[in-house]
Amino acid sequence: MEISGCWQHFTSMKRRKDKEEKTMNVIDQLKTLQDAAQSYQAKRTVAQLRYAYRLSEVKNGIHDELVSRLAASLLSDRQEHGVITDQAAKACETELEVLSAEAKSYTLACVAHAHIDMNWMWGFNETVAITLDTFRSVLRLMDAYPAITFSQSQASTYRIVEQYDPQMFEQIRQKVREGRWEVTASTWVEADKNMTSAESQIRHILYTKQYFRETFNLPDDQLLLDYEPDTFGHNASVPEILAKGNVKYYFHCRGADSDHIYNWRGSSGATLLVHREPDWYNTQIEFDYADFAPSFCEKNQIDRVLRVYGVGDHGGGPTRRDIERLLDMQTWPCYASIEFSTYQDYFRYLEGRRSHFPTVEGELNYIFTGCYSSESRIKMANRLAEDSLYTAEYLSAIDVAFAAGAPYTEAYRDAWRKTLFNQFHDILPGSGIRETREHALGELAKTLAYTYAGRSRALTHLASVIDTSSIATDCDRESFTDGAGMGYKGIAQTNSSLVRGLETQTSDSGCGKTRIMHLFNPTAHDRREVYEFPLWDWPGQIDRLTIRDDRGQAVPFELGAGGGHFWAHESIQIRALVDVPAFGYITLVLAEGESTVLPFNKFPDQPLVEHYKDYQLENERVRVRFDRNMQLISLFDKEKNIEQINGASGYFSLVWQNHRMTTLMPGNAWVEGYPLKEENLNLSCPVYVTDIRQQGGIQDSISFDLAYRRSKITVSVSLDAGRQVMQYRVDVDWHEAFSVDEGIPALKFNLPFAFAAEAYDYKIACGIIQRPAYEHDVPALGLGAAFNPAADQSLILLADSVYA
Repeated sequence: MEISGCWQHFTSMKRRKDKEEKTMNVIDQLKTLQDAAQSYQAKRTVAQLRYAYRLSEVKNGIHDELVSRLAASLLSDRQEHGVITDQAAKACETELEVLSAEAKSYTLACVAHAHIDMNWMWGFNETVAITLDTFRSVLRLMDAYPAITFSQSQASTYRIVEQYDPQMFEQIRQKVREGRWEVTASTWVEADKNMTSAESQIRHILYTKQYFRETFNLPDDQLLLDYEPDTFGHNASVPEILAKGNVKYYFHCRGADSDHIYNWRGSSGATLLVHREPDWYNTQIEFDYADFAPSFCEKNQIDRVLRVYGVGDHGGGPTRRDIERLLDMQTWPCYASIEFSTYQDYFRYLEGRRSHFPTVEGELNYIFTGCYSSESRIKMANRLAEDSLYTAEYLSAIDVAFAAGAPYTEAYRDAWRKTLFNQFHDILPGSGIRETREHALGELAKTLAYTYAGRSRALTHLASVIDTSSIATDCDRESFTDGAGMGYKGIAQTNSSLVRGLETQTSDSGCGKTRIMHLFNPTAHDRREVYEFPLWDWPGQIDRLTIRDDRGQAVPFELGAGGGHFWAHESIQIRALVDVPAFGYITLVLAEGESTVLPFNKFPDQPLVEHYKDYQLENERVRVRFDRNMQLISLFDKEKNIEQINGASGYFSLVWQNHRMTTLMPGNAWVEGYPLKEENLNLSCPVYVTDIRQQGGIQDSISFDLAYRRSKITVSVSLDAGRQVMQYRVDVDWHEAFSVDEGIPALKFNLPFAFAAEAYDYKIACGIIQRPAYEHDVPALGLGAAFNPAADQSLILLADSVYA
């Protein structure tokens, strides 16, 4: 029994080995033939022979004998004549006709496309040229070949044509009406999905569908595909957002490496039908174009394969050779069926079979993790644009709804389009060049101009309809406040002031000693916080200044730093501790009252003894201590009686990354290099404490400068009364650059904490996602949190202008 069993096992292994050797022989034969084929007929026949082998492969080798025999025959012909002769190739093709029906049971749904990168390695002027030249080429080919179709994403490309070549725009509209030009856009650009807010992702859908409804008369339910072939990862809320925007299908290439056709389900159960490109989105038609079709179809239980073709990145689209080859392939007897198709048709085909496809949940990440931090000014611009638009639209909305104000819709739409354009997957991620950045920051300036104008108009009108007749003012003919502080808030915003902060009109704020200020809260939360604002050309005695709310209650305040001369006017910086209801406002009255001593922190003018001590900030809830190098060494939670931080933390470090060990070219923007060395700048560089304000007022702070080579970091750390939030205001003047000798410089802020974190939460569009610890950067929308539920400890890091 044992001998018999061993013999059976041996013979089984031998048969398997023989089959593997035979298979390898066939593969080697086909590879040799592919390399040897020179004439058109030889290439055509070898391509069909390869396809026949792929057919046999999914049918348990039933055609292996035929394929092997024909391959041997062609090799013999080559051996005899030095080349594969057309006569032998035609004879081989004739024998393959027996497989024609089976071969054509699989269909290639061929979709022509032109991938156009917005401002990637060029400026906007070149993007316009690329778009116009590409579409002109496509229109010319469509006229020459009535059978072909073309599909194009990105509403911005159509807007470019509308602006810069209206005649061509009409030609495209005609092709769309004919059903030959497919609009595959449901977003303004093929945008980044990890660093854009939920509001931005919604606006992409809103403005894109609105645009095509107005310019092409396309109904919303015809724009069902989000086409993202090159986007660097996809956040977990994409199914939720797209489903709410009536977008059903998703096409991508990067961000996953398993299934190619699947259902992507969000947390609510909303599901997208997804096709992940198995090859690449910039392909040309080659003779092996159908090779993978049989195995791909059998794996996914389908009989049609989507094939995207066309030159891309710098535009281009389909070529005459591509089209001629596809038309020719339609006549090949032993080859897949060839159809000129559209994405919509293909996804509709998949729709009826989606129960066969697996279901995927969660985010589709990570790829190009260096892009979460590259070109930090572009990232700051995006966050600033998103939040300034939110605030301005909120103020305009309540002005229209409650004060019969005038709408500012068209201006905001233009501002949003500029912001959405800057979210293209090579602009916001920072993988472009200098011209990319310059155009993005120029568009930010225009966006902020719109939002400042809309916000200012709304605030002015809202203030005019608030009844303040019971408050006596004392404006006189000698008042100098008219025109004071013009554009002051706009200037502050370009320095990334507090995101979604409390809002008021800071210019020309009344006259005389009694001033009225209305402070608006644009968020859905009641807020108690310190608000800092300028008081312009106040003629009273500063030690007699009082602030009360509209109920007559005293509002705590103190003098802040700064102020002074500003274009012929003088200002005093005021910090007030205010309570403002959600989506509401309060009225403050500033007036001259009884003489008092105002808090104003400063260094002693004549210190008797120098003390080197741990700097400290403290209020009723937390106590924060720093060492002399301004490293955070203790964060003590008084309410829980626990240390959240108990060692060196809150410091800046410079990491030199290995540029020779990245997956792309050296020193690139896409990939984080492996760290070569890390330097704690708080320890290795001079740290100059420049200001200490720690009298237990409504806001205490410590400011310091840190210099490294040609770069400088200016920091102010503050703690407000009654809050657990410690705020770092950081201004970085950075001049370190890639060096072949040292590597890639990366500036990091480090925040080690005192407890063991079980997991980390990060804010993404429409929610929070939990992730394990990674050695590489991960994307977040301004919030990352470490927590340990068992120990009831957590620490949250908030950021207003970075994403990693």
